[in-house]
Amino acid sequence: MYSGGGYGIYIGGGVSNDDVAGDINSAQEVVEALHDNRWIDINTRATAITLTVFNPNINYFIFVDLVTEFPPSGGLVPSVTLRPVRLYQYYTSDDFLRLSFEVICVLFLGYYAGVEIMQAKDDIKEYIKDLWNFADVINILLFVAQVVFRIVTQVLFLQMNYDPANSDEYDLASISSLIIRTEEITAVNAFLMWFR
Repeated sequence: MYSGGGYGIYIGGGVSNDDVAGDINSAQEVVEALHDNRWIDINTRATAITLTVFNPNINYFIFVDLVTEFPPSGGLVPSVTLRPVRLYQYYTSDDFLRLSFEVICVLFLGYYAGVEIMQAKDDIKEYIKDLWNFADVINILLFVAQVVFRIVTQVLFLQMNYDPANSDEYDLASISSLIIRTEEITAVNAFLMWFR
């Protein structure tokens, strides 16, 4: 599904990574060939360019989606989606300091979950009557989901053996999606904790 709300199918005829392998001249030739063959015509609904850029100075991958839609009414509807993601989570000494705080946070999470379990064991009927206890349980479950997502993300990235110097294709978009979901869970958790 694309941002205009419709569904589409990739029928082929697009440009693959192999067609423009690192050479600006070959990329220009491909674009000129597409232009000469009227690749974009009246039946074109949208064009999409997806790329990943790595900035080693700030240790961020940026996933870029450039979409131009051609509505039936005429004109162009451009949209840009930029998703900055840090895939190298633990790289510098500051990152390892953050990792130690995250481990401490996980230990507190275990303690917090234990306290909630003990409260529920003592008197389950009273525990269920208090609505704030449901917020606590949801908070704990979201923390656990966040920890699991972070571990899965790191394991998947490390298994990938990513080498920026290598021109092989890597599926970094799925990992970035997991990281973005983790950040969304963190936002919901912060919202719940603020009310508690």
